[in-house]
Amino acid sequence: MKMKRIIVLILLLNSLFYCTVYSQNSAQNTFNKSSQLEEDNEKVEVSESFTNKILKAAMRLSGVKKNMNLQRMYTKQLRSKPAVPPKKIYKKYKVSKELVDGRNVWKIEPKKNGTKQYILYFHGGAYVLNFESIHWSYLSKLIDALNCTIIAPDYPLTPENSVSQVFDFIFPLYKRIEAKVGAKNISLMGDSAGGGICFALAQKIRNENLEQPKRIYLLCPWLNANLNNEEIVKIDKHDPILNVSGLQEIGEAYAGMLGTNHYLVSPGIGNVRNLAPVTLFVGTHEILYPDCKLLVTKMQEEEGVINYFEYPFQFHTFMFFPIAESEDVLQKIRADF
Repeated sequence: MKMKRIIVLILLLNSLFYCTVYSQNSAQNTFNKSSQLEEDNEKVEVSESFTNKILKAAMRLSGVKKNMNLQRMYTKQLRSKPAVPPKKIYKKYKVSKELVDGRNVWKIEPKKNGTKQYILYFHGGAYVLNFESIHWSYLSKLIDALNCTIIAPDYPLTPENSVSQVFDFIFPLYKRIEAKVGAKNISLMGDSAGGGICFALAQKIRNENLEQPKRIYLLCPWLNANLNNEEIVKIDKHDPILNVSGLQEIGEAYAGMLGTNHYLVSPGIGNVRNLAPVTLFVGTHEILYPDCKLLVTKMQEEEGVINYFEYPFQFHTFMFFPIAESEDVLQKIRADF
């Protein structure tokens, strides 16, 4: 076991050393209702970088895909740790904490000259895991790039809680923030399962006849808990992280009495009319990719506004890693924030 960890560490270090210059062609497709240019939709042939191959090899050696099931994730040591920002976050930003229904809601903002814009951020972790260090690092990058304030709720986790408890917590939280700063000063953002929460929340906001937020940012979102898209089988062999059967089990636990076809659980199959503009990022080597493509088609058919960026060969939540594609995602977020 120790030897495997050493090998993984060596591979990760090599991946950073061999990190190559990113080509703008990596963003394979862009769909934008306001600018559906033919050249935006061209397929560009690109080859997988050495960096990507090394990172994927390291992930496979780590066994993360094999261990992605409810029992193993629930018993993971990190699972029991509280969601506390690291010391470097406290040093760099103004950090405050509010206890809401017994759970922490973190507010992280620039120490000076911040804008009036807020991001309500929902972390990933398959609805089971809490904030990890990689999330806090990415929130730091967002604040530096956008000069905004981030609200990061420690929402209820599965299996102790289902989607009903999650939304009993986050929907009133959104209403409180909206009443204080205004919907047009709030953007929703989430990665993976947090992306699913984010998109479901936007639909609930519309259903409750509230004003939509300024924008919705989805980072490799989990849009359909069923994971029954036929294309997933083809993608699965390329995905070094996500486990289909493990996520399906977690999705059922998260759904509870509502079932996995409910829009709060699987927002990708919900009603996408009259939502805030969406910006979506996904890699083509993750099993969530096919459902992201379906959402693009669905939103276009409903005349929704969506900026869609797919990155060839990229794995789940690739934007969290120190690779050039990550910086490209950040630049695109900055462009329409």
